[in-house]
Amino acid sequence: MKPTHKLILAVLLALFWTAPAMAGHFNVINKLPKTNPCKGIKTEYADLNKAVDDIIKSAVIGDIDKTVDAAAGDNKDTVDVEINAATDAASYQKAMHDAGTTRSDDEMQGWFDNAVAHTDLVEKDGKKKVMVFVFCGDHLKARLLDGNGARTIIHELVHAQLYAMSARGVPPDKEPYKEDDDSKFIEDQGRTGHADEHNSDFNKIVERLTNLFTDEKKKAEKKTTEKKGGGSTKTTSDKPKKHGKAPTEAATAPTGGVHFSIGVIGGDRRDDRRDDRHGDAPFGGANNNSGFKMH
Repeated sequence: MKPTHKLILAVLLALFWTAPAMAGHFNVINKLPKTNPCKGIKTEYADLNKAVDDIIKSAVIGDIDKTVDAAAGDNKDTVDVEINAATDAASYQKAMHDAGTTRSDDEMQGWFDNAVAHTDLVEKDGKKKVMVFVFCGDHLKARLLDGNGARTIIHELVHAQLYAMSARGVPPDKEPYKEDDDSKFIEDQGRTGHADEHNSDFNKIVERLTNLFTDEKKKAEKKTTEKKGGGSTKTTSDKPKKHGKAPTEAATAPTGGVHFSIGVIGGDRRDDRRDDRHGDAPFGGANNNSGFKMH
C-alpha cells in the first residue's frame, strides 16, 4: 500500500472511531455575536464567548447528554440548545416570539431588567428547543468581572438539561432533580458562596460540572506547557479582573445589599413547580425560575 493511501486510510479510521464520541442528543449552539454587542462590557465579553466555545467542546456536554439520555429512555430525539445575547428587552422579546414562545412581553421585560441570563423551552412548528439568553447590562458585567462567565453558562445548561428531558417526554415526577428555590439554602449561600443555585441538589450539579470543566482546562493547559518545555501557565479567560467595588455573590449578605439568585423558565412541565396552579398559561405556567436574578 502506498504511503498516501495509508495516510488516507488512517484519517478515515480516525474519523470512524471518533464519530460515536461526537454523537449526542444535547446539541448546544453558540449564537453569541463574535463582535461585542454589549455596551459597557469590554474584554470580558470575549472571555464569555470563548468560555461558551470551550464548554461546548468539553466533557460537560457529554455528561449532560448521558444524563438526559438515561432519563429519556427510548426517546432519542435531539434537542437543540441555543445560547444567545440580547442588548435590550425589545430584541429579546422579538427573538423569543420568533422562536415560538408564549411568554408575555411583560414577563420578558422583567427577566431582562432583573436577570443576568434566562433559559426557556419553546416550540414552533412542532419542534421544541431550548433558548438561553444572556442579557447585556450591569448585572452581566458584574458577574463577568468576578470571573463567573463559565459558571453562568453551566448554570443555565443545568436548567437546559431539565428542559431537554421535558422535550423528550420525561414527566416532572421522573426528573432527577428540581429547580425550586430553597429559601434557607439561598440565605446560607448568600453568606458563604453562590446564592444563585436554587437548592442543594441543583447546586451540587452546577458545582460538579463546573469542576469538571475547570479540571479539564487545567489538564489541557498543563499539557500545552509541557510541550512548550515547561514553565507556568497563565490563563486569561474566566479569571477575576481588577476592578472596583462591583457586587459579588460571596460578599453579599441576605440581609442587605445585592445578591444573585438564579431561576429558570420552563415549558408546560413547569406549571406545578411553584404553586398549585396547573396549565394557567399555554406552554408554560406563569411561574418560572430560570436566570440569574438580582434581589
